[in-house]
Amino acid sequence: MKRILKFYIITLPTIILVVSGYQGKDFPVIKGPYLGLKPPGKTPEIFAPGIITNHYSQSYIAFLNEARVCVYSTTTERGHETYYTYEKNGRWTVPQRAPFEELQGHPNYTMGPLGRKVYYHSGNPTHLDDDRPDDNIWTIEWTGANWAEPIALPEPANSEYGEAYPSATKDGTVYFFTWRRPGTRGDDIWFSRCINGNYQEAERLPWPINTDFIEYDPYVAPDESFLIFGSDRPGGYGESDNFICFRKEDGTWSSPINLGRPFNSSSWDLCANGTPDGKYFFFLSGRKTNVDKGDIGKKSGEEPEEDSDLYWVDFSFINNLKKDLFDKKNAAEIIKQEYRKNGVQSAIGTLNNLYTNKKDSIYFPPFELLSLAKDMMAAGKIKDADLFFSALDEVMPKDLSIKEGYARLCALNGHVFKGMKIFEKLKSEDPNFNLDGALSSLGYLFTLYPGKTQDALSVLQFTVEKFPEDPWAYFSLARVYRQLGDLEKAIENCRKSLELRPDVGDISQLLDRLLQERKEKIKK
Repeated sequence: MKRILKFYIITLPTIILVVSGYQGKDFPVIKGPYLGLKPPGKTPEIFAPGIITNHYSQSYIAFLNEARVCVYSTTTERGHETYYTYEKNGRWTVPQRAPFEELQGHPNYTMGPLGRKVYYHSGNPTHLDDDRPDDNIWTIEWTGANWAEPIALPEPANSEYGEAYPSATKDGTVYFFTWRRPGTRGDDIWFSRCINGNYQEAERLPWPINTDFIEYDPYVAPDESFLIFGSDRPGGYGESDNFICFRKEDGTWSSPINLGRPFNSSSWDLCANGTPDGKYFFFLSGRKTNVDKGDIGKKSGEEPEEDSDLYWVDFSFINNLKKDLFDKKNAAEIIKQEYRKNGVQSAIGTLNNLYTNKKDSIYFPPFELLSLAKDMMAAGKIKDADLFFSALDEVMPKDLSIKEGYARLCALNGHVFKGMKIFEKLKSEDPNFNLDGALSSLGYLFTLYPGKTQDALSVLQFTVEKFPEDPWAYFSLARVYRQLGDLEKAIENCRKSLELRPDVGDISQLLDRLLQERKEKIKK
């Protein structure tokens, strides 16, 4: 997940910098929109291997000026860095550091008839008296040869609570995710509508877009007809998947559906983004690939353990998804109504009858079925929830997301060790189940919830005891101890995380911040 550091505006350099591992003479001659690449078909392809996508972990990408300006972020051993390249005198320039860059300022959407504006989030102060350590939404415009001054969106689009990964409609309405606003559960997606140039109070999108799980990195269509976002909710293919929902005629949103394969994989897939012309869909994926990505970022001839690549694909696939969604009913709603009227046994009978006749993945979305178990827990009816979970597991025994989802629901609703036991049972049933990843993710999720710091500590301490080589568990532990005010233990765990993954800039950045905080604390 992304957290932001301060940055400073610098003037545009007049000399092309040597960046991204390129010497000017080594950069290939490239002409035409989208770096002159052949457009992708219906199968996602790595974007610009060896040029934009390399052996570093990529982050975000945006195209401006009729696809003749490209802005992208990449993660190196120095942390997040933002670059841009554009077509000048008929050929693309050597990528250079963006003048508005910060360590984690991510451009991620363009808007306007010619796509000249980039929206991104930043920890930079929005005005001279702004000393709040939060993230805000900024825009910057490409003038045709250079960049204008960055502009922070006014309040209430920006707030003291932090806004990240903005995406805007053509009328200026901005969608973003946040983890601190009151009413947020984990990471949630909010929006601030722009009416006649004035931003309105931000609103949290309702269930089932936002849930008790993590929802982040929204991409909203310019006409607001659909929304794509990342989530680690049950029903996915990997650690994080891209989901899509469509806006109905009455202004409400449809139930999100998983984009499915090949847009999601057994790894993590997120950071959706569309091009201004509506032709192509970009996303980030941690899936393994044999595509040659050149030598930039390559160490000892080996692919990094966790490498994120940029993919692009023809955007026409959403038409079939929309048709499927609106043509088919949702079994979860039918079963919920039955439970409210006649209780859990009747709901289970309805589930069995429906599933016997129709085993459609859209008709039976695992997450929405599990949401009934969540409602039961919230009402204190744990036995009902256990019975319904057992029924789901019986009709869909191969759907591990049902078990994983229920384990997380138990943990998030006050039954932490029960959830952890389900995770361990999952591992015994499926040797390929990523138990350390599931536990580490759960611990991280707890760090986002007010009042669940001790739960986070319990889960993460258990994780590092059971999996002492998991760098992300130590990383999350460092954040927990920081929240608890124990800088020494925070530094100790952050150093252990960095020892295991010395190539990850985010870990070294956190360690630098912790050491600085300790130094300032000693001065006081």
